[in-house]
Amino acid sequence: MDLIGLVYFPLLYSYFALENEDVKKVQPEFDEAPSNWLKTFDQYNNVQDQYSISLADGGIAHVVIEPQVKQVLNEIKKMPNRRISGERAQAFLHNPFAQLGDDAIDVISPESFEESKQQAEIYTYTVQIEKNYDELNHYISAKLELQENSEREKNPIILELYNLDQTYHFIQAYEKKSPIFVWAGYEIDRCSYLDDQIEELKSDLNQIQKYQDEIQAQKVLDLSNYSGRVIGIGEAEKLNSEFIKRDSGESEWLPQHLMDLEQQLQDEDLDETIELLEQRIQQAEQNSQDEVEIPYTDKEVSLDDAKKLLDRLYASKKEEPKEILEESNANSQKKKKDTLLIANNIDEAEFTKQRVNRLLFDENNPPSARLPASFRNQEFSLKQHQEYGIAWLQNLHQYAPEQVSGCLLADDMGLGKTLQLLCFIGEYLENAKNKKPVLIVAPVSLLENWEAEANRFFSGKFAKILSLYGDNLKDRKIPKHFISAQLRENHGITHLLEDDWRGDADIILTTYETMRDLEFSLAREDWSIMICDEAQKIKVPTAMVTKAAKAQKADFKIACTGTPVENSLTDLWCLFDFIQENLLGPLNEFGKNYRKPIENTENNDEVALLKLRELIAPQVLRRMKNDVADLPAKIEVDHCKNIEISLLQRQLYIDVVNRFKKLSAEGNQGAMLTSLHSMRMICAHPLQFQPSANLNDSPKVSWLIKTLESIKQKNEKVIIFTEFRDIQVFLKRILLERFGLNVTTVNGDSNTSSKKGLTRQNLIDKFQEKSGFNIIILSTTAVGFGVNIQRANHVIHYTRSWNPAKEDQATDRAYRIGQDKEVFVYYPTVVAEDFFTFEVKLDKLLS
Repeated sequence: MDLIGLVYFPLLYSYFALENEDVKKVQPEFDEAPSNWLKTFDQYNNVQDQYSISLADGGIAHVVIEPQVKQVLNEIKKMPNRRISGERAQAFLHNPFAQLGDDAIDVISPESFEESKQQAEIYTYTVQIEKNYDELNHYISAKLELQENSEREKNPIILELYNLDQTYHFIQAYEKKSPIFVWAGYEIDRCSYLDDQIEELKSDLNQIQKYQDEIQAQKVLDLSNYSGRVIGIGEAEKLNSEFIKRDSGESEWLPQHLMDLEQQLQDEDLDETIELLEQRIQQAEQNSQDEVEIPYTDKEVSLDDAKKLLDRLYASKKEEPKEILEESNANSQKKKKDTLLIANNIDEAEFTKQRVNRLLFDENNPPSARLPASFRNQEFSLKQHQEYGIAWLQNLHQYAPEQVSGCLLADDMGLGKTLQLLCFIGEYLENAKNKKPVLIVAPVSLLENWEAEANRFFSGKFAKILSLYGDNLKDRKIPKHFISAQLRENHGITHLLEDDWRGDADIILTTYETMRDLEFSLAREDWSIMICDEAQKIKVPTAMVTKAAKAQKADFKIACTGTPVENSLTDLWCLFDFIQENLLGPLNEFGKNYRKPIENTENNDEVALLKLRELIAPQVLRRMKNDVADLPAKIEVDHCKNIEISLLQRQLYIDVVNRFKKLSAEGNQGAMLTSLHSMRMICAHPLQFQPSANLNDSPKVSWLIKTLESIKQKNEKVIIFTEFRDIQVFLKRILLERFGLNVTTVNGDSNTSSKKGLTRQNLIDKFQEKSGFNIIILSTTAVGFGVNIQRANHVIHYTRSWNPAKEDQATDRAYRIGQDKEVFVYYPTVVAEDFFTFEVKLDKLLS
């Protein structure tokens, strides 16, 4: 047997690239090492004192590891698969002894280490920088010439710093405290000459930055670059009016909108939700913002409501709320984030767009709609009401912007508003002599549908679309370090788009949140047409998204919503204050003249209502499905509203009532909210409280299974709506057991962008493509609008939304153009003989 004592050996490297990251593989070798030494070494998780290795001639080599060598090999074993990458790899190549321990200097000779690097063709480089300047002698870019430090004859490697941002990051990388400087995977030697070149680059960058700061600040702060409605730049104003306050929606319970939000948040991690909400409230206080965006939702509420919601979330944890605003006074000297200030038209008419008395349009004999040449008329035909809608839009648009400035397209859900609007803007962009771009703002879940409709109904000659959200947005924003110091420090402006961000796109798709965050860029654009889809997002006068929408500079504005009034007539006023400023007068005047008399439940004013209808009629188009669409009947199934409560549910109800009385007596502020949520879940999902109970203890589940079995016999498809994640998971499991279906669930976790995998609409399309019986579970809040599911003709609202308009929106995912079967709608309701259950009370409220 051969005995080989391993004492000293060189470390050799193989070099390769993996997913754009430089990775080095460490190969501990020694002279006369057996051919399968490394394979044997890798077989063990820990370094052995001795390795026995079979040789080709049948002998065995014993490799004895001495203590100093073992220490070095232990450090190598810590490297996954003997690989290191990134900065650690560069540091290792620069000085391996720092990473391999104190014994490494006695085990590895520096000469052999350098030799192994050369064998692996790993070298350092010197660099020459050649700078480029514009006609004003301002730096614009640079060429880097890297020369390999070796005796080989090699051509220099040429790299480019294409713009100021790359140059900035090049300087940042050089000025890191790291002993080595790596750029684009190449280790560059530091030297005094390069130090001087870097200083010159910094000077050039500072010079151009100072120049661009002045230009940038002038563009952003010059009010003449914005619409006439923008009257200043400063801290957001707090708007006060009795007609701005949200209707509480209170029965004997709690504010509707807060209850709706609370029910969504119950299914999230409560500690994380509270932490996020605290941060957002504190940020809103510091920035003097009136609205707070609620975590895990796309909803904004007033600052006061956000604090109430936080208190209730704490109450549900049975904890006392923290004093989250302790530092508000300490930070009060901080500069708040400025926003565009607009004429608000609350107390008085601050900004008015005049409308001519008569906008001529013969409803009985309307002109023909002008369709864009890119419309695929050989494959698709428009419905009569859609052609009418396009002609109506085109007729109004001819008066813009001098005689009219917008309209409200309020067609019932499912009548094809998106297609009508695409035809309208497509024809404009194809034929306008001096065309200007179009801005479309929508919830993120709808934006992909806009693109899909454009691709489906129009040829490649249709206008170029830019999606300004997600990765496309990141690529077009100015890096924060290149935003003017004046804007950042004096005004808190940190979000701007590059000057040429739009490119050659004619249609811009973006979200309400992006419009709000980038108002200083988007509001300087000259838009021909601006469309707000699901325009109920801008129905609250105090919301930042509403103010940002009203600040846009557009010739013709379209508010598109099937539910123009959700809470009160203030919704309608706010939409009209967007499309035709001051047509309805200042808000306070409108409230006294119209809202109060019309909404008076005891004696509503029919004269005021008629007058309001006549005033808005020329700019409102609202058609209902029953009137214009040749759709089958929509049938509400009544027998499911009498599901007898189980003994388990009755006992759970008693427990909740007793607990509520106890907590109320103790002064617990959140007792009502917590109890209502429990009562709601007892009706819908009692097994959450007692998992060991039988399915028969949940009569709603028993009803659901029987109903689905009946639908299965008809080979039809079903949508089940519930916003509760626990119920979604529970139903998915039960339906798999009973029907063998891996039911798709689409909720707020589902993708809205195809870049992240299957989108919500993709998942729905897969559900629809399967022939015969199928089930899908949807979240009412996350997927209750913006998707099309005409293949399903049974809609089950397993749990109810607080807002009947949202329920109707959800139902109309199936009941819309393209539906060829009768649609059956179910509101399963658990009842008791001796008291009104939560579900009975909610059903009465929604009726």
